[in-house]
Amino acid sequence: MANGHTHFVLIGREDKSKKFKWGDESQLKFELAKRITIGRNAGGFSNNSFPQQKIVVVVNGDNEESALRDIETALNMQLPIVVLEGSDLGNKISQQWHASLGEIKDNSEVDQPDTGGSKDMVLYRLLKHGKLVCSTDSSEEVASIVHLLLTITV
Repeated sequence: MANGHTHFVLIGREDKSKKFKWGDESQLKFELAKRITIGRNAGGFSNNSFPQQKIVVVVNGDNEESALRDIETALNMQLPIVVLEGSDLGNKISQQWHASLGEIKDNSEVDQPDTGGSKDMVLYRLLKHGKLVCSTDSSEEVASIVHLLLTITV
């Protein structure tokens, strides 16, 4: 166990005949993060000194199907997203993001939460409505971006 890690979260199904696929843990991961961010106030504790925490999603697109599902969930939760360059998906998103940086976003179209959207629809939503920043895979750069997003996002 690594220093600073205190818990394992294991998932399972009552029906043992169904096997998990890579990425099946994503929804649980997001739900767990959401509950942690609420803090003790929602748990019935009287101490109000713990403000609600923030979430930033970092996507490494090595497994495209799983990465797209995580992006879609983050968009539905209106979370800021950092996409790492280096994978085919990450590079594609980064190229499109850099190409659109000079454009003014038209916010007249409201983003609608969706699940199971096509790859093109998820990428369209990400570029048009997402709180997106692309980053190299440099750990220092990613850490700086995450810290900035945790500071400025609501």
